[in-house]
Amino acid sequence: MRNVLEGVFQFLGISYKNFNLSEMKTHYHAATTPKSLTLQLWRNQLLRLRARRVYLDHLIDVPNRTEITDNMILRIIDLLHRIINPHKEKKPPNMKMETRMFLNYYFSRENGSLSGLIGKDVESFWYLD
Repeated sequence: MRNVLEGVFQFLGISYKNFNLSEMKTHYHAATTPKSLTLQLWRNQLLRLRARRVYLDHLIDVPNRTEITDNMILRIIDLLHRIINPHKEKKPPNMKMETRMFLNYYFSRENGSLSGLIGKDVESFWYLD
C-alpha cells in the first residue's frame, strides 16, 4: 500500500513525508449494493419514471419536468422495496467489458482536458487494462 500511495503522491507532485498513514485505515464511501440485484432491476423497470425524475433535477434545459408524476402508489412501492431489499456494504460485481469500453470512450475527452489542467498525462494512467 505504501508503494501505491507514494506513486499517487509523486504523480500529484505532493510530498509523501508529511502524510499520516494511519488516516488511510478508514474506508470512506464504501460501495453498497442491493441485497438482491434481480429485485433491484425489477424495481428499476417498474419505477423508471420515478428514478428519471431524480436525475432531471440535476440537468439544465429540461423542458416541462412536471410532466413526470410522483404519485403515492409509486412512493409506497419504493418504500417497500427499500425495506425488502436494503443496500448492504459489500463488494460490487465486476464491471462488464462493454461498460468499461463505454466509460473509457465517454471520459476520453474529459481526461484530455484534465491532463492540460494538471500538467500530467492522465490517459497513460487511466487505461491500464
